[in-house]
Amino acid sequence: MNNFVYNGKEIKYILKRSRRKTIGITITEDGKVIIAAPVNLKKVYIDEALEKRAKWIEEKLELMRERQIKKVCRKFENEEKFHLLGKEYSLKIVSCLKNHEEIRAFGDNELSEIKCSISKASSAINGFNKVKESIYNRDHVYIDSGNLYVIIDNNLYDNETRRQYIREAIKNFYVKNAMNFFKERVEFFSKNMGVYPKKVTVKEVKTLWGSCSSKGSITLNWKLVMAPPHIIDYVIVHELCHFRHMNHSKDFWMEVEKVIPDYKYKRKWLKENGHLCKL
Repeated sequence: MNNFVYNGKEIKYILKRSRRKTIGITITEDGKVIIAAPVNLKKVYIDEALEKRAKWIEEKLELMRERQIKKVCRKFENEEKFHLLGKEYSLKIVSCLKNHEEIRAFGDNELSEIKCSISKASSAINGFNKVKESIYNRDHVYIDSGNLYVIIDNNLYDNETRRQYIREAIKNFYVKNAMNFFKERVEFFSKNMGVYPKKVTVKEVKTLWGSCSSKGSITLNWKLVMAPPHIIDYVIVHELCHFRHMNHSKDFWMEVEKVIPDYKYKRKWLKENGHLCKL
């Protein structure tokens, strides 16, 4: 572990050398400073780069510390808040017995009965006899009247198993909605911009909201589906603009601004609120 001093504070960093030509500085979500440098670059040049970027590094570390304080810690319990396309929904965990039309939602201390049509929940009810073979079923989640309902098997007694089940069910629900909404918006902006990706992939990415490859494909992070639609639109336009400029040059940002005039505000929103789009 290496270190340098800025404003009287010692800042530790990890130095990684490779066959690159430039120095790169990354601040991870857990507050680690990683310096990527060319194999044979003298340390004096690395020190100079750190000195020039010290203020930026300190600001980023402070931002990461604030995010850790505000970090979303999911418990997957009743009334917990979840977001879809920027709208807030309250989690309702529903216990369902096979062949019963009456579905019961667990409250904090008592059971409150919810009447649900068999047509809406039939796929979930019929699937419970296969819960041991395939415990995570994508059709066990739906939204209604400001609530996010997750239907679970009444025989899931173990708390950790219940939480894992609920998390995976909600994740599958998010991914399904992300695929539908993202592809619809990509198609919309592609027609307007005259840029057509060969492939659109939706998956989980640790540090990026989206990426664009030189082969003509776009990858979007499914967690982005928790953000408001106008933020999603910005990310999509950002990636489409890379088909014209595979960099973040002035020309690239001018291209983005043509479609999203207030893109700076949306970039800021992601930097300040992106950590809330977690599951």
